[in-house]
Amino acid sequence: KGLVSVWLGSVLVGTPVAMILCGILAIVGHSLSIFMQFHGGKGVATGLGVILMLMPQPTLVVFAVWLAIVAVTRYVSLGSIVAATLVPVLAWLWGYETPYILFGVLAALLIIVRHHANIGRLLNGTESKIRAGHR
Repeated sequence: KGLVSVWLGSVLVGTPVAMILCGILAIVGHSLSIFMQFHGGKGVATGLGVILMLMPQPTLVVFAVWLAIVAVTRYVSLGSIVAATLVPVLAWLWGYETPYILFGVLAALLIIVRHHANIGRLLNGTESKIRAGHR
């Protein structure tokens, strides 16, 4: 849904700002769904689709870092938080214009805020790890 929302912004309006706004709205809509009494997911997968459309090169690095952290630590939440934090840094390093960097900062903040309970559990050592072969 993140990828499609950015694509719609590009087709319907065609400006980078419209694409970025559509991406942010997709992340917010996923995280605070009106259909679920303003509850929802943490926005990570939706955010990945958004950055794939907005900034393809950083997306590959962000996904690789997420995958490496999850593979080593078995904490999906830690990988998600670190990956979200990397987005604006990589946007800046790759020379993207200010609206893209600001998008990265805002999206990272949204995702980190949505992970507040996970951060507490990580700090307390009580966060769940993924296990091979279990659902």
